Amino acid sequence: GVIRRYWRQWRYGRAELPASWLIEPSAACNLRCPYCASLQTTGKVPTGRMPLDRFAALIDTLLREPGYRPPVDLTGLGEPLMNPDTPGMARYASERGLAVSFSTNATQLGEDRRAALLDAGLEILIVSLDGASAETYERHRIGASFADVTRNIAAFCRSYGGGGDKLDVVVFAAPQLSLMELQTLAGLLDGVEINPQTAMLVATSPEIKAAADRLGLTHRIERAGAI
Repeated sequence: GVIRRYWRQWRYGRAELPASWLIEPSAACNLRCPYCASLQTTGKVPTGRMPLDRFAALIDTLLREPGYRPPVDLTGLGEPLMNPDTPGMARYASERGLAVSFSTNATQLGEDRRAALLDAGLEILIVSLDGASAETYERHRIGASFADVTRNIAAFCRSYGGGGDKLDVVVFAAPQLSLMELQTLAGLLDGVEINPQTAMLVATSPEIKAAADRLGLTHRIERAGAI
């Protein structure tokens, strides 16, 4: 899915067409992260949500160009799953041959949404997890519960892959993790084997990476299947 996505972007760029479309299904968000662009510029989080019929009209317009099937990213400044129509949007686009992705904070990734997303034809789902402990995570994701979010992610990964799903799931730990965070993460991953269909990316600084290498933390994290 990822390789095909980048190949399409290169192809459409050469044809002077937009290489991809970013459509924001929800400007609303249930969190108040200190680095949020909306909060920094206006002090407020917007509340708008795109209706499904408007999204469908956009997709139909996009498809009028013969042979044009760019990837569609349903991500913006808001949380996509704050809009109950987001899984339906993903399905509408994917059924018309478009590669669909979006990024979520996973707070809304309950049982109903998990089932809807697995049935929607997504190619890429990115989950942002800003820390390997409740203390660090909840300092960055104000309003979220580390326990609830990790439980949602674990439940999604358990339900994923059983029916021949071809979704690329990326769990991205950011911003740069400290050495203590990497120790915690290594402990969480000890004895765990990440689904080979799932990508987990772990970000840190070169200095912390070198220390993690010396302490064997990098090996423990990579042994579980993370990068």
